[in-house]
Amino acid sequence: MDRFRISAKFPVELDTLFHDWLSSKEHSAFTGGKAKVENKINGKFTAWDEYISGRTVEIVPGKKTSNLIVSVKRQGCRNLRFCRKLRLAP
Repeated sequence: MDRFRISAKFPVELDTLFHDWLSSKEHSAFTGGKAKVENKINGKFTAWDEYISGRTVEIVPGKKTSNLIVSVKRQGCRNLRFCRKLRLAP
């Protein structure tokens, strides 16, 4: 399995970013594309005006790090499905 790592810094508190990632309204606001998020394990989500869709596999909030694991499918890619682990840290 191929792996890669992407890193980015956001000028917000960890708990704010974690909350906003799982909020339809806030996710839409910070990405600029419409998002719909069911904030729960196995909850469905769409992002970027339904270009990306999937389910949330794991939600682990924390004080030092927070993890989200999501199963993602991109529009127009019938067989492309992958899991992405998001590690949020201050």
